[in-house]
Amino acid sequence: MSLQPETLHNPEEYTLLRELAHQDLLAFVQAQLRIKNSIRTVFYALNIAIVCLVALVIFLRYRNGQLQGIDVLLQASLGFALFFFILLPLHEWIHGLAYRKVGAEKVSYVAQWRKLIFYALADRFVAGKKAFYFVAFAPCVVINIILLIGFLLSGVQTEFVFLSALLLHMSGCIGDFAMVSFFHQHRHKEVYTYDDALAAKTYFYAKKLLNDRITEGQNK
Repeated sequence: MSLQPETLHNPEEYTLLRELAHQDLLAFVQAQLRIKNSIRTVFYALNIAIVCLVALVIFLRYRNGQLQGIDVLLQASLGFALFFFILLPLHEWIHGLAYRKVGAEKVSYVAQWRKLIFYALADRFVAGKKAFYFVAFAPCVVINIILLIGFLLSGVQTEFVFLSALLLHMSGCIGDFAMVSFFHQHRHKEVYTYDDALAAKTYFYAKKLLNDRITEGQNK
């Protein structure tokens, strides 16, 4: 049986690390990815690797006379459409599927159109580090693998559709990496998180160590 939010509210057992209003998600993401850690490094390294792959393919195709500039633009436009109309909904659906896989019963989807922020919510479902990493990274792994396979199996006429969609999707995973970065920032603690759909907030708690509880008891 998973933890309940009320369990985390016990100040003798858990410490509130962060109360995050969903309207502040963009600022949170930007702040987290300014923190130097391995999660940020992996995120930027993957994006740079994809940019280099795109540049390499463009160079080879032009050198061999197999591609014109208009072809790249047309394929990139199709890649954008693929990303926005298919991959974005699929990305969030996979988050929801992953949430259900780890035990969540209620999953909803939210769009902040002005900020172009989209996310899945598992209302009042408490997730630990292992479950949250699975939920956060599932779309990134599944969709990027599918796009890479599509690129490898495609020809000159369609490969930039997959490459542009891959680049957009990888950069679009920034919010997932930011959330994981927060866990990594507190990696020496036992961290739990849950969403409150009604309050439009996400909470992060850390389980207090035995020594912390003893010290607090002595200070009372």
